[in-house]
Amino acid sequence: MTQTRVKWQPYLGAARRRMAIARFHLDGLQQLLHQHSEVRSDAPPIPVQAYFDGVVTSVSAAIELVMQAIQTLPPMVRPPGFLASLSQDVAEWYSEPFREDLRKLRNRITHFSYVKAPEGLNWAVQPVGSAWRGSRELWSYARCAVEYGARLESLLPQIEAEIVARVSHDAHYSETGPA
Repeated sequence: MTQTRVKWQPYLGAARRRMAIARFHLDGLQQLLHQHSEVRSDAPPIPVQAYFDGVVTSVSAAIELVMQAIQTLPPMVRPPGFLASLSQDVAEWYSEPFREDLRKLRNRITHFSYVKAPEGLNWAVQPVGSAWRGSRELWSYARCAVEYGARLESLLPQIEAEIVARVSHDAHYSETGPA
């Protein structure tokens, strides 16, 4: 019986697209924050929150799509710790505390709610209990998220090359099914 394998390449393409969407949301957030230069309420206007949430969820989705590409590989090609084992650059990116903070905030956005409180001339998001200690201000956080995702995007050619190398050396794996 022939089993069709899920192809991993579309996930990486979708991750790149998600980063383009994150940049779109960041640009929109910047424009709106410039228009709303004074905090007038306890919560940001809906468009501001929508662009911020769009940045967080898009960068998170890009990360998850890369992880899903790796998960589609058979265990013999994808040993435990695969992503962090690729290179020092990938290991450093993966181990940054911002990744956990972003994941936790995305979970609050998706499944619960999160506090957005006035802070100076802008709003800040609540801490989510991670080791990351950067700015919680909406613009700073969103910009940090896009920069973090952009670093992943810059590592995609290296990740892709390593996947291709491992898949091509595995005699039991083929893109169309078992050998």
